[in-house]
Amino acid sequence: MRNRFYIAIILILIPLTALAQASGGQIRRSTKAQTQKVKRETVKQSDALQSAVQLDKYQQMDNRVRYGSYRIVGTAQVIKAKEGENLKKIANRLLGPDMECYLEVYNGIKASDPLIEGQEIKIPKLEYKKKKEAPIE
Repeated sequence: MRNRFYIAIILILIPLTALAQASGGQIRRSTKAQTQKVKRETVKQSDALQSAVQLDKYQQMDNRVRYGSYRIVGTAQVIKAKEGENLKKIANRLLGPDMECYLEVYNGIKASDPLIEGQEIKIPKLEYKKKKEAPIE
């Protein structure tokens, strides 16, 4: 909550600083139109910054998902747990080895939690994260 407050303060100060620099260091009275323009720009900057800063909710829940190679983009299927199954077995069968972290965060349960026979488990649809290209110098 505190981070959002600081972001809001920064986003308010950025346009004011630019306005002060444009007026030769003096903040002059702005007209109503200028004030509305600054507010609109601030909202746009706030939305852009918030989306850039705010991680996907699943990435916030587990670092293995955050730094993993895949991003959760939806639900691929829903299955019912069978007797004796756990998240690790289901993940190995449907997603591959060491992928239980995606099932954990998507279903909100730990791999160590026992599954009840017939419990519905959502299987996430995964998308490969594209690597960021290095800037050309």
